[in-house]
Amino acid sequence: MSQGNAAAIRRRVKNAENLPTKQPTNTNKNTYTPEPQSNLSVNDAFKMVNERLVNLEKGLNNTSNSVQSDIIQEYDNRFNLVAQEIGELKETVLKLQTFTMDVNKTLYDERIKILGDLDKPKESVFNIESLENKD
Repeated sequence: MSQGNAAAIRRRVKNAENLPTKQPTNTNKNTYTPEPQSNLSVNDAFKMVNERLVNLEKGLNNTSNSVQSDIIQEYDNRFNLVAQEIGELKETVLKLQTFTMDVNKTLYDERIKILGDLDKPKESVFNIESLENKD
């Protein structure tokens, strides 16, 4: 048996020597891998980056302007609705005040008339009432 074990060990060692050794690979994808170098000068690279930034800013401004205009229009609509409701409430309160003042004036006039009639003798009050009924 020992000869069989020795032969198996030799085969394994022989196979291990024939296999190329693996180098460890870096599977971390978060690391920065530089792009292959191109023939761009530093000035050309800055111009290219600047153009890309300008294009991105224009795109952001266009989308933000449309969103801002939608929001402003919505606020304007809501403001107009609230202003209209406040105007209607104001008119209603003014009508209520006018009505209340008319009722109070009528009650005041009737009270003056009643209190004025108390000072007069009964005969003159009846004469005045009979004259008013004829008209």
